[in-house]
Amino acid sequence: MRRTVITITVACMTAVLFAVNAGAQKHPSVQQANVDCTLDGQAHTCNRADLLHAFAEARTVAVESQPKDRVADAELAALTRRLAKELSASASADITLRLVRTQPAGVSVGPGDVELATLRVFSTKTGPQDSHLLWVETYRGQPDIPWVAVVRALTSQLQATLAGR
Repeated sequence: MRRTVITITVACMTAVLFAVNAGAQKHPSVQQANVDCTLDGQAHTCNRADLLHAFAEARTVAVESQPKDRVADAELAALTRRLAKELSASASADITLRLVRTQPAGVSVGPGDVELATLRVFSTKTGPQDSHLLWVETYRGQPDIPWVAVVRALTSQLQATLAGR
């Protein structure tokens, strides 16, 4: 019985991976980022030296939020100005800051922290179609924390990382 369940699970996972890959090939407008970070369990391991180098060379920064959010976009634009970079609305910016709000997984019971959002830093090395994930900042906390506080905490974390703290 147990062997059958494992076989079915592996077969289902393989089918899902093939379907996702086929969907990406059918839709060329879907851009998949190349990853300079590695995922180890549930944590990204990134090279801080690459991040610092990319930010030192970058002149323009684009900001995005997923789902689209005015508060997050405004805070990311303010961070861009604090870092003395030019805000760019185009996809050809040297660096892209993407704040992704984690969707709630249902009812949260207990004092455990959950991932509320991530701030991902992408670099465009050879053009807008070839973006590379350079860095990931994650914010964990209680689900009832105001969204503005989560956004500000993430931007502060990234600013501290860039400052060497």
